[in-house]
Amino acid sequence: VSWTAPDNEGPAITGYDLQYRAQGESGWTEASPPGAALSLTITGLKAGTTYEVQVRAVSSEGAGEWSESGEGTTERANQAPVFAADAYEREVAENSPGGTAVGEPVTATDADDDELTYSLITGEDGIPFEIGSTTGQLAVADGAALDHEGETNSYTVAVVATDETLADTASVTIRVTDVAAPGRPDAPTVTGGAAEVAVSWIAPDNDGPEITGYDLQYRAQGESSWTEASSPDAALSLTITGLKAGTTYQFQVRAVSSEGAGEWSESGEGTTAAANQAPVFGADAYEREVPENSPGGTRVGRPVRATDGDGDELVYGILAGGNGAPFEINPETGRIKVADDAALNYESADTLFTVLVEASDGTLADTASVTIRVTDADEPGKVTLSPEVARAGVELTMTLMDEDGVRDLGKRRMWQRSRDGSSWNDIATGRRYTPVTTDEGRWLRAVFTYTDRHGPGKRAASAAVKVLPANAKPSFGAVYEREVPENSPGGTAVGAPVAATDPDNTSLSYSFAEDGDDVPFGIDSSTGQITVGADAALDYESGDTLYTVSVEATDGELADTASVKIRVTNADDPGKIALSADVARVGVRLTATLMDQDRSIERSKMRTWQRSSDGAAWTMVVQGAARRFYTPTDADEGKYLRAVFTYTDGHGPGKRAESPAVMVVGATTPVVSFGADSYTAAPGGSADVAVLLSPAASGALAIEVVAGDGTHTVTFQAGASTATLAVSTSGLSAADTVAVRFGNLPEGVAVGVPATTRIIVAATAGDRVSRSVVEDDSPTELEVEYAQTEYEAVAGGPGTEITLRVSPAADRRVAVPLTATQADSMEPMLPDSVVFEPGDSLAAFMLEVPAGTGSGLLALGFGALPEAVSAGAVSSATVDIADHDPGPLR
Repeated sequence: VSWTAPDNEGPAITGYDLQYRAQGESGWTEASPPGAALSLTITGLKAGTTYEVQVRAVSSEGAGEWSESGEGTTERANQAPVFAADAYEREVAENSPGGTAVGEPVTATDADDDELTYSLITGEDGIPFEIGSTTGQLAVADGAALDHEGETNSYTVAVVATDETLADTASVTIRVTDVAAPGRPDAPTVTGGAAEVAVSWIAPDNDGPEITGYDLQYRAQGESSWTEASSPDAALSLTITGLKAGTTYQFQVRAVSSEGAGEWSESGEGTTAAANQAPVFGADAYEREVPENSPGGTRVGRPVRATDGDGDELVYGILAGGNGAPFEINPETGRIKVADDAALNYESADTLFTVLVEASDGTLADTASVTIRVTDADEPGKVTLSPEVARAGVELTMTLMDEDGVRDLGKRRMWQRSRDGSSWNDIATGRRYTPVTTDEGRWLRAVFTYTDRHGPGKRAASAAVKVLPANAKPSFGAVYEREVPENSPGGTAVGAPVAATDPDNTSLSYSFAEDGDDVPFGIDSSTGQITVGADAALDYESGDTLYTVSVEATDGELADTASVKIRVTNADDPGKIALSADVARVGVRLTATLMDQDRSIERSKMRTWQRSSDGAAWTMVVQGAARRFYTPTDADEGKYLRAVFTYTDGHGPGKRAESPAVMVVGATTPVVSFGADSYTAAPGGSADVAVLLSPAASGALAIEVVAGDGTHTVTFQAGASTATLAVSTSGLSAADTVAVRFGNLPEGVAVGVPATTRIIVAATAGDRVSRSVVEDDSPTELEVEYAQTEYEAVAGGPGTEITLRVSPAADRRVAVPLTATQADSMEPMLPDSVVFEPGDSLAAFMLEVPAGTGSGLLALGFGALPEAVSAGAVSSATVDIADHDPGPLR
């Protein structure tokens, strides 16, 4: 009971009085809370009863008024759970697994509907049951082994139901019931095999637990003891191996379940197959004969056959010696035959063959050795004529061939003639005969009678040949001369055909008679037309200008030859202007050098430098005879420059040559280019592509390179002028190519030459094509020198050719600067540099001394050589200049 303190205007409340009574009663029972507490618990009341309670406050002034009544009802009294009976009975089948429910749940009731908890009380340990604590369901405990036939097949347990306060108990008797074992199977079915039998059976009737397997026992008929075997899982068949061949066995089977094994079946019987007997030949070795020259398929004696005790079908084959022997065998009959394409020849000495024949029943086999002798046959002789074509006036020779040999005794040769090839007359004897005019149009043959190894009376005749008229020899008319211009491509006709005539009007065939493979020409075999060879490089200036070949014309029997002189004539070769740089820079002098194999005349030259904004439309920048040099200015930056020369060469005036256009970049503009025109790599490998930068990087510079479908970045560190990009050839095959170019370049970076390159995939990686950078990224070392130490020139006279050479041949474009002791006065005639293109080993320039130049020595040398280029042994030369013509050079 609890309450709230009342209002109080007097002295302090010191306590409270409390009175209570059961509802409906008249008298009150008093109770006093301790001190001034505002609550009190009253005990000892009747359960399920409603009480009225009043309270009043007490102070030193006295007690106040009683409060109104408050009511409350005590709870009813707890009732114990109750089982419906004092004892219960339950049953469970033997061998039931853990968790199997044992009958219906054993439950109690509770009038208060309290939640009940169930448990077991047993008087012994290891009781094989358990109970659901909330359901009262009895179950077989895990690991329990219930056996009706065992020592205990009835158990009594006490089940307790409690509401955690009160409880009730019931006795439960649990009986373990009997379960039947599997039934008896019928007799098994037995099928015999080779040293084994297959046993099968039908599952028996079964009222008990599931059949888990079968036991099987067997014995040979007449034996008393059994041998046991078990089928895997619950299989209904089993193959038993390792039995005696040709023996009858008895077999019994029984089913097995968790209840145990059932009864053995009646016996089933089966007999194993008799043991296989190997085939047998009648002898270890046989002999057979076959005549030489027998065609493929010829039978070689009687069949070589074996017998088989089981009557099995046999298959025959040739084993040892079969691969090299010219025989084969019928696999069904054992008959040996001559193989297709065999060439049996008694005279070849291959007359005895031994083969090993096998007869097999598929399991067992036997072999026999067979010796085959090739016997000698009386082979016909064969007469041949040489030549095969008979012609009046041309001697014929007969030759007899007989593999049985020809004996000298009784040998007789006869030549016969016929009008129609059917009726023959003897006309001559002897081994040789020369047809005469009266034989023309008639048939001839040679007849040989002789004795060979097989005896006398042998006769052989040649094939009949018709005699043709006498053959006339083809002939050429004269010695021939032909001309062809230098640089003519392969296939160019060299003058008129060199043709012979034949009185018989026979078709002639033409060829070079001798040394034809060493000349750069070919000849049409049917017309005699000489042409330039496919790979020929005819060059008048090389000095190889006269060739002599011998042409043969033949009708197949007779021939004639003619000598043909071929002169390579001088062609008007176009001039070529080389600039000293692939990319021009502001403030850096460009030099234009004219190269013309026909030798240009210096005083005839007019040199012009032209500029273009797009490389198509050109305007003149400067012009003059001495303008071999030009230094680009700021006005040229971003534009293109080229040099144009007009001049007179050995073929006359009016010649014109243009240099390639070059772009002008700023004095410090970075220029990138590739190190070579192409590279090679093996499939699945990689190529190291060199990227060049000029001038060297002032700081880190990233350059984008596109190789095929891939984009890469090459980074130049400060001070670097070369970098290498490894491009993979994975997934590519021989002859594939990968195009390589620059991608999006940083602002202010220009592209030089070569601007592109390619990777050629080769079967085996070789040296890179036109390489300019070796594996360690360093340029190939080159050595340059003058071809000779002394030259002579005449003021106002013809030009003097000054030749330089480089070793090894240039693998990149190299400009070699020149110096002279009279550089200023000689500038109009001395080039700034000499250029070697890739592949060049020689380069030259023409020194033309103007009239009026004083006599004296001009000393030539080299300026500052490019990287990886050094001067050779002849690093300087002198030119002796005369002011008049001194005659031929020394």
